[in-house]
Amino acid sequence: MKPLTVRIKISYDESLYSFLHRCAEANGMSFFDLFNLLKKNKYRLHAGDVHRLDFCPSNVIDVKHLNQIFAISITDLLKGSFTNVIRIFKGSSSETNCMFLNDSIRDHLSYCPECFAEKKQIKLIWKIHDITICLSHGRKLLDSCLHCSHEIKYKEITEMGRCPHCFCDLSKNIPNSEALEEKLLQKQRWFIRNWLSLLYDSQGVELSSNEIALRLLFVLNDKHHIFEKKIVRGKIKEASLIHFIQIARGTSKKRTIHIQTILSTIFLHDIEVEEFLSMSLPLSFVNSLMSSRNEPVRLACIAPWCESFRSDNSIIKTPSKNKGKGEQFFKEYLVCIDCGCEYAINTNREIVERTYFIKGYSILTNRRITKLTWPEKEKVMGLKKSRIRRILSYFYSRGIFLEDAPLVEIEQGILDVFCDAIRRGGSIIEIQHWKHWKNDDQYLLYRYHSQVIRTLYEHYYEQTGMSDQKRDYEFLHLVQNTCKQMLFEDKQITLPSVSKMIGCSATTIQNKGCSFIVAKYKKLQQEQRVQVLKDRIMGQVTAYFENHLGYVYSVPLFESLEVCRSTLKKLAPYICKQIEEMRNERNSVLKNCS
Repeated sequence: MKPLTVRIKISYDESLYSFLHRCAEANGMSFFDLFNLLKKNKYRLHAGDVHRLDFCPSNVIDVKHLNQIFAISITDLLKGSFTNVIRIFKGSSSETNCMFLNDSIRDHLSYCPECFAEKKQIKLIWKIHDITICLSHGRKLLDSCLHCSHEIKYKEITEMGRCPHCFCDLSKNIPNSEALEEKLLQKQRWFIRNWLSLLYDSQGVELSSNEIALRLLFVLNDKHHIFEKKIVRGKIKEASLIHFIQIARGTSKKRTIHIQTILSTIFLHDIEVEEFLSMSLPLSFVNSLMSSRNEPVRLACIAPWCESFRSDNSIIKTPSKNKGKGEQFFKEYLVCIDCGCEYAINTNREIVERTYFIKGYSILTNRRITKLTWPEKEKVMGLKKSRIRRILSYFYSRGIFLEDAPLVEIEQGILDVFCDAIRRGGSIIEIQHWKHWKNDDQYLLYRYHSQVIRTLYEHYYEQTGMSDQKRDYEFLHLVQNTCKQMLFEDKQITLPSVSKMIGCSATTIQNKGCSFIVAKYKKLQQEQRVQVLKDRIMGQVTAYFENHLGYVYSVPLFESLEVCRSTLKKLAPYICKQIEEMRNERNSVLKNCS
């Protein structure tokens, strides 16, 4: 492509759109004639494509043509667009399809008339919604024509610095500027300084999505070396916090963080963009953020005297969730039916005992308290009298620490009556006030007996399905093993097909919370089948080129593959690209030979 007759230079802060307009005027061309001279494909560009020019030029024009026509380096030309910002923050998105700048770039002209009086050029920074003033002239940017008050869309501009509606010069009859508040000036100075840094100074920096999220969480965490949700929760919405954490851990499909979110966060924490981009995160912070995902909680009873001590899945979840106690916040409540110890999982994913039996066992194992007064017992145990009495009754009923206990007699008949009352729906309060109890100590001895505790849990949680949770674990493994077998044998994995293999209904799998396993293996099977299909297609393509000696045309080629081109492009775009390259290479060789 030949250079233009009149070649001009792009200014440091000028937008590529403005530069092309000036080039077209200097060479006696219309803007759209020049625009289409640079187009990337065979389709003619129109006014609706103008907004894409400064956003990502490579999406609409051939940047190599820019270099050839203007004899200016591609790097300098692309500085007139948001290409550098996109490369920094696009993360896992492609440059052409990233959405983190949505609603941040104006589609209409916002300008400083005094700047237009100096140079008839549009500054790239005027396109940014965050920028509302011109620091050089200390005035607010205007959003409409000085003369006719019309808003000027970029696609409507026919001449730099002139209104397309009334054709008046936008640098004439400039009104006096209003005094600007210091608070606004301070904020605008920060945004202008940091946007200029992103556009022109931060070359070569590219952050992944999880690096952006990790840096934001570190800033919101006040740069503490250990991640604390309490600190961050007070600054952003819970949904945003969850979104950032998921991106940081790589568990979110939606991995875009909007530019305004990034800039407003670091602005509020008085951090410059340059510092944010070069930020080095402590390994302890990253590990503390990732640990709760990488280390699942082991559901095992930790009571040393329990028959299920340290046995996996020996404690089961209760229906209670997300409850606070003092300064602690518990995510889940659990119980061991064998010994009656109650637990909870805190926000740090640690198992915490709630019944104090383990604490009591640890103290009583090392010290006798029988001869101590109650104030002395409270001091030694660190617990109130009522709680100590419950702990002692709990262990006496199990024959533990009896050498320090008064004479303990448990009658099976009373135990049976106690358990029957619970099964008939009697409340603990009613049972506690039975007249035949000799004293509270006798009641507590039976109340914390292992038979009574087991009956309580089996009865009170029966309707929520808690007593069936151990069987549910077995069912979960059955579903998982069935899916593995079906994946190995390449049998179609769906809820109905898996339920048929197991011998239950699809609803049962859903009700027992196992449908996620079916979904997981269904996705694995789809990926496996897609890979097999890709391998088959590449084999067929290779065979087609080996057996077909003449020109290769797309239609018969894809007919032989028995797959629609659009489907293949969606499924494996790189295969379509490879086929096109192979086809062009073959046809080019044949054309040169002829």
